[in-house]
Amino acid sequence: MENLTEFEAFKDRVISLVSEDSLNRKFLTEQINEIFLQRVDGCLYSRLLALFVHLDFDEAEAQRHWVSILDNYNYFHEVLRRKVGLRVAMFDYFLNSNQLLQNPILVEIHLFQQATFMAMQDHLTNLFNRRYFDIALEKEIKRSARWQTDFSLLMIDLDNFKQVNDVHGHLFGDKVLKDLAAVLKQLSREEDTVCRYGGEEFIVLLPGTTASGALHYGERVRAALAENDFLYRHHITFSGGIATFPADGSEAVTLLKGADVSLYQAKFSGKDCIVKSSQERRHGKRHPQTWQISYQPLEQTFTTPEIHEAYAQDVSLGGVRFEMAQVFSLDDKLLLHIKLPELQGVIVVGKVAWIRKLESNRYEYGLQFHDLKAEQVENFKKALPGGEASIPDF
Repeated sequence: MENLTEFEAFKDRVISLVSEDSLNRKFLTEQINEIFLQRVDGCLYSRLLALFVHLDFDEAEAQRHWVSILDNYNYFHEVLRRKVGLRVAMFDYFLNSNQLLQNPILVEIHLFQQATFMAMQDHLTNLFNRRYFDIALEKEIKRSARWQTDFSLLMIDLDNFKQVNDVHGHLFGDKVLKDLAAVLKQLSREEDTVCRYGGEEFIVLLPGTTASGALHYGERVRAALAENDFLYRHHITFSGGIATFPADGSEAVTLLKGADVSLYQAKFSGKDCIVKSSQERRHGKRHPQTWQISYQPLEQTFTTPEIHEAYAQDVSLGGVRFEMAQVFSLDDKLLLHIKLPELQGVIVVGKVAWIRKLESNRYEYGLQFHDLKAEQVENFKKALPGGEASIPDF
């Protein structure tokens, strides 16, 4: 909102009109003032309109509707010569003037809010659910983009939870979920959004938080679990993955994938740990390529080698992505022989930077190249589209 003085005058006008409603005056006035004081995303008119109607408008559209609603209120006041209330004028405007409401029903606001909250709440843990999280994430992306600030996602998955349920039963498992939820809530700030994402998976949205800050929060949660007698006694731990806006992506699907990949890395690292998105090390975009690759573990170089072959999915000066059936761990080093089309092949060492388990006992790996020589760099440049010196987003 550019002109806060103009909006403040508008806010006072709306408060004066809702004051005619003696039953809900206090509640609505508090909500309106809170929206004005927070100004978290600059969407003041639209957030204010959302207090009264479930329709979704951008800021400019919401401002136009407010002008028409107030005009409608003045019309009723002049014709009927009595106060009709802001909500009556609003109801008539959306139902009769532009017909954005098709089949409305009248319901008490506290009942509507209760139903809305229940639809957005996980009933076991009393945290928000995935539906609420999806909405909150989109709003935070818009807010952070507008104000050019960071935020982070911490995705959490309880380790060996299926085994916990199988051994101790589902009531025991429910207690584990509720205790973890309580710890997450206790350690979170008012502006954080803590959700049960599904099953034994939780996710925390941390506004204004870097990857390092999210890691610090996650380590505090791990420490709190170790101090919880029940969780510690039964060896309850979790793995976590972090993705940060905008370093790891500017869209919800990209950020969630980044957090998910980091979570997989934590699982493959032995569990009971938290991994920041390896995309922090990214220096450029990746290029899809299907180059043939022969590979072997580096420690087998001086023994009888067991050589395997695969085809790259993405490749560049920074590294390569491909899938295979063999199992490797994070930081394992492979000797790669990459066949470049119409050029001399490149032999280079690649270190496993991330791992994703696929179906049919196959794995997808991201490998970072180690110590490329000048001749190898030139061959890669020639083979990549446009000769670009790009690095894939690991």
